[in-house]
Amino acid sequence: MKDDELETAIYRENGRNIADGVLEGRVLLGEAMRGGVELPEELEPGLLIRGSVHHLFAGPGVGKTWLALWLIKNAIGRGQAVAFFDTENGQRIVSERLVALGVDSSQVDARLFYYPTLSMGLDMPASFRRFLDAIKPDLVVFDSWLDHLANANLSENEATDIATWAARYSRPARDRGCTVVLLDHVPHDGKRARGSTRKKDEVDVQWRLTRPEPFDRQKVGRLVLRREKDREAVLPQVVKFEVGGSSDGFVFLHSGETAEESQGDNGLTVTQRKALDALKTYGEKGAGFVEWHTSCKLAKSTFGDAKQLLERTGRVEKYEKRYFAAHKTQCPEGPTGHPSDAAEHPNGMSGTSGGPPRPPDRTSVERAHGTELVPEKSYPRPVG
Repeated sequence: MKDDELETAIYRENGRNIADGVLEGRVLLGEAMRGGVELPEELEPGLLIRGSVHHLFAGPGVGKTWLALWLIKNAIGRGQAVAFFDTENGQRIVSERLVALGVDSSQVDARLFYYPTLSMGLDMPASFRRFLDAIKPDLVVFDSWLDHLANANLSENEATDIATWAARYSRPARDRGCTVVLLDHVPHDGKRARGSTRKKDEVDVQWRLTRPEPFDRQKVGRLVLRREKDREAVLPQVVKFEVGGSSDGFVFLHSGETAEESQGDNGLTVTQRKALDALKTYGEKGAGFVEWHTSCKLAKSTFGDAKQLLERTGRVEKYEKRYFAAHKTQCPEGPTGHPSDAAEHPNGMSGTSGGPPRPPDRTSVERAHGTELVPEKSYPRPVG
């Protein structure tokens, strides 16, 4: 190496050391790139990406809240904690719809933190962050975004106001790994969300909801979600539902999707079996994400769905960034009908083989951490 090249190399190395000492928070990307970048985990398959902000907009009466409550129902069924900040419907309507959707009332108060009248202004962010840190909700729902902006004296038409609200609420939730859903309205043309285009910039996923066929308590109709934005590019373009009252009660079901038939007694679809068989060929050495995906010869999103199911049901285990086919597997639906029964939840909701996940004592959790959501001026001093 020539003297000038050596001098340049030393200068760059010193520069890196100086930069690391001056600016904190640098992240090294090389190792992640070499190991293979995995697909993001989905909280609700095909709809919600874990740790991302989702914007769901539609006209009045289309079915936004029904869809949000269906997402909440599924999260509760998986033993996950949910925070729901509701400015539109109130306790009676939400309770009635949860009953219609078949939500287990014995689990609601332990897992659903519902706030129907809370005015979340600009004096609330620190209290909100402490709430997130104590409860660790998997899902956070705001209904509606317009009302929450208005409660903070912010305008949906001003880009800086949208950014101000996001910096205080949706971003802190996302930074903590929460999945956020913002319900919103549309202008008269119905083809875009109301207000500033900054809304789209502030979210990771944007869905437009329409109702091609109306539904009510006696009639089943259709809802259609169309993807307007997906930062990760893993969600489907269109998702359809059948919704409404029927002879079997109120239904809210996926429709219009190509469903694979299970093969044999193991309950796996063709693609799931293909992914598992490919992993088994690596034996005890296991496979990295890229190795496994390449050997499957499946589309990335299809492989991602299969991988999540195989991990959730205990057929595949991960250890130090490598995947292994498990020798013994649990029931695909778990002992209580939910794949999360054996999962450990950060807020203390842990499952056991003898029964459903154990919910925390909601009141004791809130009091112990001082997490009642109140304006900062009246927030009690945290213990310890």
